[in-house]
Amino acid sequence: MMAPDTYTPDAGKITTVKWLAFFLGLAVLFSVAPVIYMGQWNVEQSAWWARLVLLLAGIQCVYIVWMLSTPDWAAVWVVMLVFAGVATLYAVASALVMATSGDETIPLGMEEVRHRAGAWCGAVVAVMTLATYLCGRLSTKWRRAVELELAGRRRPGR
Repeated sequence: MMAPDTYTPDAGKITTVKWLAFFLGLAVLFSVAPVIYMGQWNVEQSAWWARLVLLLAGIQCVYIVWMLSTPDWAAVWVVMLVFAGVATLYAVASALVMATSGDETIPLGMEEVRHRAGAWCGAVVAVMTLATYLCGRLSTKWRRAVELELAGRRRPGR
């Protein structure tokens, strides 16, 4: 038996988390599009940038699945932090590509995608930032609702 002040999410919140996970999955798929397009699936032979993209996508997918298995405002908040971190890494990559002159080599073997990498990283930053915002907004509203519900349960005379 659970304590009377234990919070359990309602069906609406669980459905919202499922939809959020779907859209986050689309964002991750969007971020790996260059790997798919360039045929860089073989991690042993792919460029380092493709390996890093696949690693980040894998980490994001693990956290999305974890969020689905534990639908709570805190899980959504953690996923928000993961997506914010990934957006930051893509912003750094975009700045790195744009700041490197044409005759210098770019780290992670991005020479073959130099002409598109800056714009692509910028697009991924925009998508990941939107995903971060959606997670943060849902998590904050959900946490506030939980706090109000638990405060109502603890009120004297109830």
